[in-house]
Amino acid sequence: MIKNLRLWGFSATLIALTAGLGLWFILNSLYPNVFTIILLFVFIFIACASVAVPISIFLNQRFAKENWHVIDSYRLIRHGAESGLLGTILVYIELRQTLDWSITAVLIGVFVLMETFFLTGMSHRES
Repeated sequence: MIKNLRLWGFSATLIALTAGLGLWFILNSLYPNVFTIILLFVFIFIACASVAVPISIFLNQRFAKENWHVIDSYRLIRHGAESGLLGTILVYIELRQTLDWSITAVLIGVFVLMETFFLTGMSHRES
């Protein structure tokens, strides 16, 4: 399973670099219209999600149970999707010029509680 996790981390890093290049191209070369803004949000989601996967692999290898990838096989996908969604929501709120530290803290708290709910459900299933 370790080779599989290394493959996940390597491919997530390649996807993050590709999404970063896409973001760079959008920000430096395209004029802002509806299609460009939608494309920006898509690339932000992909970049945030793919950056979160290697970080999640490292933290889960360090702090989770030894067989975490067997018990919860969707954990990496879920962490990536949650991080991508959080990043996209924060960028959208900033685009509307209403982002504040309190809004950021509340949104991060909601996502942490949501992940805690998922992890608590997984610990009840294994026992």
